[in-house]
Amino acid sequence: MRTVFIYEWKRLLRQPVQLLSLFVFSILSLYSMWEGKTIIGEQKEGIYALEQSYDEDFKEVLGKFKVTDTTAAEKKDAEYAKMPVMISFWLPQNAINKPSSLAFLSIGERDILPFYKKVKTSVDYLDNSNVGMDNPLVLWAGNFDFSFVLIYLLPILIIIFSYDVLSREKELGVHKIIAVQGLGNTGIAIYKLLFRAIILCTLVLVLSLIAFVMADTIEFTLLELWILGSLSYMLLWFACCFLVTSWQWGSLSNLIALFSGWLLFVILLPSCTSIYMNAKQPIPLRSSVASFQRETSEDIWGSDKKMIVDTFLLNNPRYKKYYDPDKSQGTSGWGPFEIAGYYDLLQRRVEKHVEPYEKLLEDRRQTASRLNRWNPVIQMQKLNNRLAQTSLKDFQEFESNVRTFQEEWRDFIYAFQLPENEFLQEDLSDFPVFEQKDKLPKTSSSMEQLIVLWSWILIFILIGVIGYKTQSLKI
Repeated sequence: MRTVFIYEWKRLLRQPVQLLSLFVFSILSLYSMWEGKTIIGEQKEGIYALEQSYDEDFKEVLGKFKVTDTTAAEKKDAEYAKMPVMISFWLPQNAINKPSSLAFLSIGERDILPFYKKVKTSVDYLDNSNVGMDNPLVLWAGNFDFSFVLIYLLPILIIIFSYDVLSREKELGVHKIIAVQGLGNTGIAIYKLLFRAIILCTLVLVLSLIAFVMADTIEFTLLELWILGSLSYMLLWFACCFLVTSWQWGSLSNLIALFSGWLLFVILLPSCTSIYMNAKQPIPLRSSVASFQRETSEDIWGSDKKMIVDTFLLNNPRYKKYYDPDKSQGTSGWGPFEIAGYYDLLQRRVEKHVEPYEKLLEDRRQTASRLNRWNPVIQMQKLNNRLAQTSLKDFQEFESNVRTFQEEWRDFIYAFQLPENEFLQEDLSDFPVFEQKDKLPKTSSSMEQLIVLWSWILIFILIGVIGYKTQSLKI
């Protein structure tokens, strides 16, 4: 082994193409970290601006409670400030999905899904305040983050380093010199691949440590899983090189076979999955939601008010304690219960209308997940996204937390609005606060992706061993 390592080290120093590829890979990795930091930094700036805007609005509302003169406008604002419905209108709450410490390494879904929500007492499907203004070309192409470099470019680097571990010496006629050391083809290939693996693993570990230093804070478990995933993915492609070289083809044939495998896993299989999904389960269009909401709004507005209130109390029995039937019978207009019932019924009907679309989308996601179950490239991307908390599952958890908080905010406002109590200045300090529940990825869920990688590694190695034994029998 020592002889092979010395030979490979001297050979590496005489290979400007391989040295240049190491340098270019390192530069691209560092640039991808900077690019990821820039993208997440822009989101953090947006979050900061959002929080600053809310603080300014809060101070403005707070000032409405303090009447310093007797102008009509100021008196009017002071009266409005006592109305909980106006407090809800002036100060919609911000639910923010703040980026994790590793988000810049794997942007995932954060560039195409909203990372904040404006929370009101009701959900308005026509509200576009939560829609981000992003460049569609950038969204289509994806982001150049460190995860992209590891998943798509690292295999190319491994292929460049390893495609000729046996064929080069045979083509130069020096293979027998190495074989004199008592090593067979299998041993030579293993040692030469091991040398390359040590070089590239060291490089990836150094780059990963730089990335971890750039992170704000990091959990040791995440660091462990990130490194384990990266090294497993590297071993997968070295095992692939071991398999291809086992058949002892020429260098060009090895290169074509390895790049064909890269194209298969990275481009062809995901593309075929996407084509199949679009043909069998196309993305459902929700263009009818806007018109349905408008029509439903008009229909409910023209409905019997008693029916609206009764339906509201039936669906929300916790608000019955605020309801006074005698007081409601004395009014013919839209009181607080009628208005609350109107918005509640509208939201429920629109949600029921949207439900089939959501089910179709979920079925589509489940089908895509099954089709990509054994694609190591997709599984590695899923693993990195989960560790960076930028996956679709993380967004769905955020949406679930938002729905819970929306109920909490509505309960708070309705505790004043329904019994028609005045809102006081000191009540501003009792606002419920949205808390982002940081759920670190479970090791068990990450193991699902790692098992896929390890399974392919085992398959490639077994086929490679068979290949070397088969070729040795022919000699």
